[in-house]
Amino acid sequence: MKKLFTSLFICAACASVSVSAADFMKIIGDATPDGWNHDHALLMNRSAENENVFVYTGYLKADAEFKFTTSNDWIEDMEYRNPNEDPYQIDNLQAGGNDSKFKVRESGNYNVVCDIANLTVSIEKAEYQENPIRYNSLYLIGDATSANWDLPLAVPMQQDATDPFLFTVKTDLKSLEVAEPEIMAADETRYPSFKIAVNPHVGYGQYFFHPEADNQEKLTLDGTDDRQWTVPSTDTYIVKAHLLDNSISIAKATAATVALPEADLNETAPVYYNLQGVRVANPTNGLYIEVRGNRVTKIRL
Repeated sequence: MKKLFTSLFICAACASVSVSAADFMKIIGDATPDGWNHDHALLMNRSAENENVFVYTGYLKADAEFKFTTSNDWIEDMEYRNPNEDPYQIDNLQAGGNDSKFKVRESGNYNVVCDIANLTVSIEKAEYQENPIRYNSLYLIGDATSANWDLPLAVPMQQDATDPFLFTVKTDLKSLEVAEPEIMAADETRYPSFKIAVNPHVGYGQYFFHPEADNQEKLTLDGTDDRQWTVPSTDTYIVKAHLLDNSISIAKATAATVALPEADLNETAPVYYNLQGVRVANPTNGLYIEVRGNRVTKIRL
């Protein structure tokens, strides 16, 4: 498949400014699909090279207002606004202060980069413009996953480098035989299940992807009856979701991969990703996804 868009590479800023990195950053406003709703604001991804830099590639509506926030509420000093009088002048950020917004002149997909340490922002048209991009991150959540129903621990899916609508994860999923005891006691016929979240930093008022009512291989944002996916047996699975054709596949990884011996796994250098699925070169304290060979585990450092 030809390359559709270019992944952003963010260099660490050479600056003496010291700030505490935000847990997350969102784009909110009328330029986004859901306006000023905090639960549905567009989640940005943290840069792997700089914890104070957040990136997003997706659709913004022309001549409509937006700003950035690192909160799920209207907290002034956690909002990043436009210090310029001209909303179309996009170069700097200010934390709090006059509630001036940003605007773009043309509707389309944009590469957005915010540096909250240096208070800078850049917004440039993305290479890919054929279809509007909305989500840069997806997460598995449910009692069939390692996260159970704890959203901050939701299992991140990786966005494909060449197809912005394709997300993939290789992870362990549980079936009925290892259900939690309290689940078994409450309903012996209920299988552990999962659905797909779009933001682990907000609550259950966000959008979730569910299986269609009559087709488990199609996904939808229609949450009627809170439909969810199940797996036939406890195993390692590869889950692929495609948001352009609304398809999903859930296949056992053991059918397509050969496990490394445990000794080889222990000798393999680990690679770490944050909970947004972004690779972290030098992880500090916190929760991370550790990939060692073909073994994926969630750990706290």
